[in-house]
Amino acid sequence: MQITQIRLYKTELPYVGDTYVWGNNNTISTANASVVVVDTDCGLQGCGEFTPCGENYTVAHSEGVEAVAGLVALKLLGEDPMQVAKNEGLVDSIVQVHGYAKASFDAACWDFLRKDLEVQVWMLLGGKLTDGAPMYRVAPQKKLNETVAELNDFRAAGYWKFQVKAGVLMMLCEWLAQPEI
Repeated sequence: MQITQIRLYKTELPYVGDTYVWGNNNTISTANASVVVVDTDCGLQGCGEFTPCGENYTVAHSEGVEAVAGLVALKLLGEDPMQVAKNEGLVDSIVQVHGYAKASFDAACWDFLRKDLEVQVWMLLGGKLTDGAPMYRVAPQKKLNETVAELNDFRAAGYWKFQVKAGVLMMLCEWLAQPEI
């Protein structure tokens, strides 16, 4: 069994809620998603994905997947996708750091392995230990009344954990101190 082709697809995903505002009034309205598809000689495919929350954390963050693909794709051709650890080592030997960009290739191999073995990835990684994990949302950096409204909408949708950026911490502390909360 061998990898015969690696394809990369890119698309823009709109941010739910139109615009996300964070430190220094940086805004995100779309995220640049990258999907890696690994094809094999047996007809199975594995898919992996990486979508950064904007380009502000690392310059050309989403372009990192494309850059890594250019370096590692030819080296992975002919390799057995079932050899996940070997393929991880091969990619690590070609590209230092940039784990975010390498993760989509790793996920594609795990996806292929789970399809070939007809089990879920969580089973391959040791089994189910919980019925789920709490999801969180990032507290928006907006005016107090807009932030409160959005957080209440998130709560109504089932979110009870929030990531708070330093820029809104004081505002949210004031809000949380209100007796009706």
